[in-house]
Amino acid sequence: MINFELERLYVLFEFNYLDAFSTWLRLFNDAVKNWELEKARQLIKLAKSFEHPTEKQGVILFSEGTFIQKIGRWELAHEVLLKALAIKQTQGDKKGEVVVLNTLANLSRHSEKFEKDNAQLY
Repeated sequence: MINFELERLYVLFEFNYLDAFSTWLRLFNDAVKNWELEKARQLIKLAKSFEHPTEKQGVILFSEGTFIQKIGRWELAHEVLLKALAIKQTQGDKKGEVVVLNTLANLSRHSEKFEKDNAQLY
């Protein structure tokens, strides 16, 4: 990601939070979808440099968890996703809970498959 794009988003967060957050989320999801992992990492770092309402913290943690899962760090992804789940539960966000629980289930399934596949190599 080009630095001026990050700087533009940084300024947007300072002056128009709602537009900035929706822009951030769109850019982050596109980066993860397109395997632009460095861009996704920079966007997570940018988002974490601001204070957010609890609801948005849950979204950021969920996003971070999916990113960490994508790079294969399943234990850390699990920890981060559990934090996102706790926020969703505290907020009474049932739909959000289901999304996080589904992601945790898929994470568990993939990590178990990975461990079984690797065990067969030895």
